[in-house]
Amino acid sequence: MQEIIAAAEQLGKLIGGHARTRAFLDAARAVAGDGDAQKTLREFQEHVDRVHQLEASGRPIEPDEKRRLTALQEAVASNDKLKAMLRAQADYLDMMNRVYQAIEPADDA
Repeated sequence: MQEIIAAAEQLGKLIGGHARTRAFLDAARAVAGDGDAQKTLREFQEHVDRVHQLEASGRPIEPDEKRRLTALQEAVASNDKLKAMLRAQADYLDMMNRVYQAIEPADDA
């Protein structure tokens, strides 16, 4: 078992030191240091949650709700720090999915 733990620790170090991980963490820090970016992201996430709740409950999504969602999507897309973070996050998640897929066949053994 210790051999597996040691390999996992090594994998963790490799992931932590990878350029995609560093880029994502740097981009997340940049957003965390920007009040406007934080506010935009928070408002977007809250509104997306609200729309999902409406959909889940079978209630209609009013035109005002749709317009607000579109405006918030545009605000996120026009914020350079948020764009950079979302791009870095997608790259990081792609890497982690590939890592998981490489490990996954071991589940079948």
